[in-house]
Amino acid sequence: MPSSTSVAPTTPPATTTKAPTTPPKPTFGDYSVKDKQGMFCLLAQLSATFNVTYLKKKAGNKTEEMSSTVSMPFNKSLVDTSNSKCSEENGISTLEVVWPVKEKFYKFALTFAAAESKEDSNGVNYTDWNIKRIAFVVNTTNNKDFENATERIIKVASNGTEMSGFHAKYGKYYNCAGKRSYKIEDTVSVQLDHVKIEPFVKSPSKNETFSGDYEDCENENPSKKPDDDNIVPIAVGCALAGLVLIVLIAYIIGRRKSHRGYEKV
Repeated sequence: MPSSTSVAPTTPPATTTKAPTTPPKPTFGDYSVKDKQGMFCLLAQLSATFNVTYLKKKAGNKTEEMSSTVSMPFNKSLVDTSNSKCSEENGISTLEVVWPVKEKFYKFALTFAAAESKEDSNGVNYTDWNIKRIAFVVNTTNNKDFENATERIIKVASNGTEMSGFHAKYGKYYNCAGKRSYKIEDTVSVQLDHVKIEPFVKSPSKNETFSGDYEDCENENPSKKPDDDNIVPIAVGCALAGLVLIVLIAYIIGRRKSHRGYEKV
């Protein structure tokens, strides 16, 4: 009689489901600009946060000074850069960012100027570039961030002197991973972070690629050495200490001579 063997049922291995990974939050926005041929001619990546001081209407014809913080959206679909302009043989490029797209409450504009060297047979040669003008505009009408503001339009601009360290050689881009704050006018300041800007792309292309060379903001407005500010007070202190020491030595010598004179008498 044949023997029957029973086979134990096999349990399939437990399957593990990986938790969906949350993409990291962006730390900057991409505001690069294309020319009429669809080529990238101005490259810009940065984070911009504005602090605006304004007057708010109060009851009884009174006003109150208020402060509001505005951040430029990182999502490129939420901003309008159509009024930006790349250099067209005049050495001037402009990055203009407007947001939100529908209401257009805010406008931030940076104008870049390229410095010329001597013109030769190949045309004008540029040596470097810097910021010629910085401007910020707020439309407070129906703007919940500026309710009851006394001014309908807040408009500030500066010639870029405050941003003198924001520059690079022509054909290079400016790079600054750290935060830098600049005052546009007394009532408005902007904090820039994670900045990469190349306003004059030598060879525009369909690829949004920065040139290989850049200038870092670490060289921007180098801080003074601690000794520089202390040289004068240290020198004065040493001189006074030396004078006191001379007087003390003279006094001791005088006392000794006087004491010996008394002993002889």
